[in-house]
Amino acid sequence: MIYALIAFALAQLADIVSTTKALKSGGTREANPVVRWMMDRFGRGWIVLKLVVSGGAAFLLWKTGFEFGIWAMAALTAWVAYRNMRFVK
Repeated sequence: MIYALIAFALAQLADIVSTTKALKSGGTREANPVVRWMMDRFGRGWIVLKLVVSGGAAFLLWKTGFEFGIWAMAALTAWVAYRNMRFVK
């Protein structure tokens, strides 16, 4: 379970860094409507809110013992970070 949580945390950080770099490199907007809403409402505070929400989800999955769910979220988030890098110049 600890490896799943580490992978999830690293994927979250990669998503934040790649999103920030993609937007600075000319990306037009955040594709995820929930994160876009957070960006519009909270400015750079979206990062903290994203970490709180995603950390809360990981915590709930950890408490229920659903390790596969944490791995799935880590994989999906890593894929999003990878796709974000298309926009980094």
